[in-house]
Amino acid sequence: MPSIRKVSKIIVSAIFLVILGYFAFKFRDELAVVQEISPFQILTMFCLASLTVAINGSKLNQIAQRFNIRLQNKEWFGLASITTTLNNVFFKAGSIVTSNYLKRKYDLPYTSFIGSFGADQLILLFMNSLVGGFISFYLLAQYDNDLFFIGIAYLTAAVGLFFLMQGKVRIKNRGNYFWDALVRVLEALDQILKNKRLFFILCLHYLALLVILAFRFYVVCHILNLDVSLAHCFLFTTMVIFVSSVPMIQSDVGARELAVGFLAEIAGLSFSQGLLVTMVDRVMVLFCTSLMAGIFKNILLSPRSHEQQA
Repeated sequence: MPSIRKVSKIIVSAIFLVILGYFAFKFRDELAVVQEISPFQILTMFCLASLTVAINGSKLNQIAQRFNIRLQNKEWFGLASITTTLNNVFFKAGSIVTSNYLKRKYDLPYTSFIGSFGADQLILLFMNSLVGGFISFYLLAQYDNDLFFIGIAYLTAAVGLFFLMQGKVRIKNRGNYFWDALVRVLEALDQILKNKRLFFILCLHYLALLVILAFRFYVVCHILNLDVSLAHCFLFTTMVIFVSSVPMIQSDVGARELAVGFLAEIAGLSFSQGLLVTMVDRVMVLFCTSLMAGIFKNILLSPRSHEQQA
């Protein structure tokens, strides 16, 4: 029987989805302009979606090398395309697929993956909070808005995450299966965070990812004929990453769009602008990455591929 926690997540996710459907219907006239999208805009979004996958794949490859795993180009790009697609629908579903693949083919322990994934998320949130704080105060100086407390919250989170990553949790094995598994998870997490070279490389990856996501939003704004600055698009990006990283709900479909909508209103824009930009970006990127994921799924996860690996 499903746990109360899981059922509550499903219910909350369903509520967000219904609310998103309501606003999609309410703003259907604004969404109608998507029908006039040009081939150049489609190509641009496909290129940006491909860059998103490439950055995520390169980041996965860097982490895998820390465990002496040498991924082929088709593996890190293919796994990233599958992960990006599934994570856009269900919370970290793609990450589960990746962990299963690495366990099956390279015998990477789940504890090592979970620990490295935890470190990866801490670095992501740190960079996201840092950029979010600076961009909030930049927009506060340029426009009449209420981003002061948002900027303070972001920078406070960045400082807190920085010191959290500097610490070390010391737990000894106790002969208990679950306790010892936790120890191995924390050891893997610490290995990633204490590797200065890898930490710096991952920070650069996430900075590049933030830039690509911001440009994706900027292109979508042009598709929707919205007068939204690139700086605002950077702010939207920070909220998307934050909502997508916090395991509050089963799926962030709806939650991401609503959160950016409210942030847009605080930033001096309109609720509809933030919501529509995020909604259209999700749909277009999901379409692009699904095409890539479909191709690489057959290459990496097909029964024939399993036989060859065996």
